[in-house]
Amino acid sequence: MEKQFDRWFKTRLKGNTLIEVVTASVIFMIVFSMTMNILSGLSARSNNRANHIIMERDLKAGIESIKNNGIPDGEKVRYYEWGEMRIGISEYKDNVYRVDMQAVSGNGKLKMYYTFLAQNKNGHE
Repeated sequence: MEKQFDRWFKTRLKGNTLIEVVTASVIFMIVFSMTMNILSGLSARSNNRANHIIMERDLKAGIESIKNNGIPDGEKVRYYEWGEMRIGISEYKDNVYRVDMQAVSGNGKLKMYYTFLAQNKNGHE
């Protein structure tokens, strides 16, 4: 048994050099950081899509409010959890007004625009 131990102990095990180990570690860290960056970007995009749907819903609600209740005076700004909506009113013809609606997310990366013509229902002059 002692001879077997001596033979096993004296044989050299093949291993990697320090440079190979460091290079492999650096490659692993680069791939890991790229993967984490991609995954965090995916979750941010999904949140962005949810904000996009909520912004569109609130924009449509604002349009319906103007169509049903008439045109508010001047430029209005409404604040929401996702950002703000700006409503600009300008005269187009006789009793017809151009309504410009702009929804901007809190970080300013997502913007939606909607323009339509509306008749005055509440005596806007």
